[in-house]
Amino acid sequence: MANLQLMNVAQAGEKIIFVYAPCPPQQVADAAAALMHREGYRLEQGNLMNGVWGIGNKTMRILFGAFVKRFSFHIMIGPGLNGEVQLEFSKGMSGFSGGVIGIAKLNTEMNRMQQLLRGLY
Repeated sequence: MANLQLMNVAQAGEKIIFVYAPCPPQQVADAAAALMHREGYRLEQGNLMNGVWGIGNKTMRILFGAFVKRFSFHIMIGPGLNGEVQLEFSKGMSGFSGGVIGIAKLNTEMNRMQQLLRGLY
C-alpha cells in the first residue's frame, strides 16, 4: 500500500475532517480500518467507508457508567472537491451514560484517536 498524504485537517462542529491527496477512497478506508483494529476497535455498524467503530460493552457501560471502558466513533470516507479523499471522524456516542467522568474520558479518547489518524499511512 502506498503512503497516504495528509493535505489538511479541519474541524466542523464535532467532526474532524482529514483531507488526503488524490488516491482510491478504499485505500484510506483500509488504512483507517487497520488503525482502528490495532487500537482494539471493531466495526459495529456499516462498512469501512461509512461505519461506527466501537470498543467495550454497551450494556456494561449503562449498568456501571464510567467504570466501564466504552467508546464509539463514526468514520465516513468519500470524495473531496478536487479528487482528494475526505475522512470525517466524529463521536458515535455522547458519553452521558458515564456522567461527567464518562464525557471527559470520551473527549480524551477522541483527542487520542485524532492524533493517531493524523499519522495514518
